[in-house]
Amino acid sequence: MDAQRLLDFLTDTETSLLSRGYFTLRLEEEFKKSWRYGFELSLVVFEIEGFDALASKEGDAAVRSAVLDISSEILAASRDTDLSTRLSNNRFAIALTGTGEDGCRAFGERVLGNLVDGAFGRYGLRAGATVSPADGLGSVEEFIGRAETALSASSAEAKGMVIWNAAAR
Repeated sequence: MDAQRLLDFLTDTETSLLSRGYFTLRLEEEFKKSWRYGFELSLVVFEIEGFDALASKEGDAAVRSAVLDISSEILAASRDTDLSTRLSNNRFAIALTGTGEDGCRAFGERVLGNLVDGAFGRYGLRAGATVSPADGLGSVEEFIGRAETALSASSAEAKGMVIWNAAAR
């Protein structure tokens, strides 16, 4: 495999975050370590609210701007050991290795605060999070699902806060 094809496999060319496939592969490895050795692993999922309305009202340039704003902030705030990806058009995830609930919450709220205070303030943004190891988590899919459940529970009233999924802890 040549260098460019490898780079295309590893990263999302639009955002410079990890590709979804490579993120999932690495998250599976980190998830297994968290269970095997008792290391904490946190996951924060961010979502741009009103994404379809933004696209129809302001066009593709506004969508690209929103996507680049959030991916740039995630990259700037993350450590070399963290894993970040774009889960879908309007959803992003970051796995924080060796980080428990307090550190995860602080990270998520810092990212939200920086984005809401900056140019991103014109878009809606929310976040949900969870941590491993935790009771009831047997797979990476369940781990992501728990963070997405927390995200679904978040609302406009919780702007700037990370909603924590503490179910089955």
